[in-house]
Amino acid sequence: MPYQERMRTAIAKRMWASVHMQELNRRLVEYEALPRYTLESVGTEIAGTVRFVEINQPPKELSFVLGDLINNLRTSLDYAACALLRRDDPQASVKYVQFPYGDKNTPLTSKQKRGSGVSVVSAESLNAIEHVRATYADSLELLNSLSNQDKHRLIVPVFFHPKPYRFVFSGTPPVPELTLDTADISDAWDRPLKTGDTFPITNAVKLDLGMYVDDLDKIVPVNALAGVYNDTMKALEFIAQELGFTVEI
Repeated sequence: MPYQERMRTAIAKRMWASVHMQELNRRLVEYEALPRYTLESVGTEIAGTVRFVEINQPPKELSFVLGDLINNLRTSLDYAACALLRRDDPQASVKYVQFPYGDKNTPLTSKQKRGSGVSVVSAESLNAIEHVRATYADSLELLNSLSNQDKHRLIVPVFFHPKPYRFVFSGTPPVPELTLDTADISDAWDRPLKTGDTFPITNAVKLDLGMYVDDLDKIVPVNALAGVYNDTMKALEFIAQELGFTVEI
């Protein structure tokens, strides 16, 4: 298959990713319209402590849509890497070629290039790959981690409270302002919430829906996928331009 057709296939995969991104947003809106959880008061203190009680868990369909989105984004980059190799050598085998994620903020090693099948690409193609890796490092790291995880188990959305917050009073008369409690930042706050968990009421306004990422050992908000999606689109557009495609993708 000529490199032009390889790149067109990458663009087609991107189009399917767009469909899945829209479907994910639609399902999230539907879920957010439901009574998802309630917070029960615990004790009588003014500051207050609340107990988290889940009412409606995130639907399993979200996990399937997440997996489809992530798979199409990753595959589109794999096809783009194949296109670069075929541009350099029309007869080259692309059987084991994939986009080389490597280590974040570090140039690819010889071993990583060989493992991804891109050790024989031209300096021009390698520069394009390294540009994409450096420019979109955070998003590519997350995409790679989620894709590896989805191969073995579903990515299940969970509730979490990203960081501890507290009220700070200032002015006359005193006005409360919700502020990040930098004295209490720890991994304990970056964990899934389950029914029965208690925490200060100041943290109740910061609950979010996230995904636990095994490789990164942390929870990432589900809405972070919008950034991954957009950055993958930009990466594909850059590689397409490198290959002489003038149409925006």
